Amino acid sequence: MVDALAHDPAAVLRALRQLLSANFGIDVPPGGTLLEYGMAIDSVGLVQLIALVEEHFQIRFEEEELRVDSFNDLNRLAQLVSSALARSKS
Repeated sequence: MVDALAHDPAAVLRALRQLLSANFGIDVPPGGTLLEYGMAIDSVGLVQLIALVEEHFQIRFEEEELRVDSFNDLNRLAQLVSSALARSKS
C-alpha cells in the first residue's frame, strides 16, 4: 500500500485524514488545519504526530521539514509525506 501512495497525493491525503481520525479523534478536511479542527500541537504533540506518520508511511522526514507549521496544515503535511515517499523509493 505504501508503494502505491508514492504516486497518489490524493491517497496520501485520505490516509492522513484516516490516521488523524483514528489516533486523535479529529476529522480535518483537505485545506484544513489541525488546530482549527481541535488539535493544538505542542512540542510533545508534534513528536507524537511525527512518529505516528513516519511509522504509518514507513518514511523519515528531513530535519528541515520538522517544523510545527509544516505539520499543522493538512495539505502541507500530505506534501511532506509524498516527498518523503518519493525519496524513500529512489
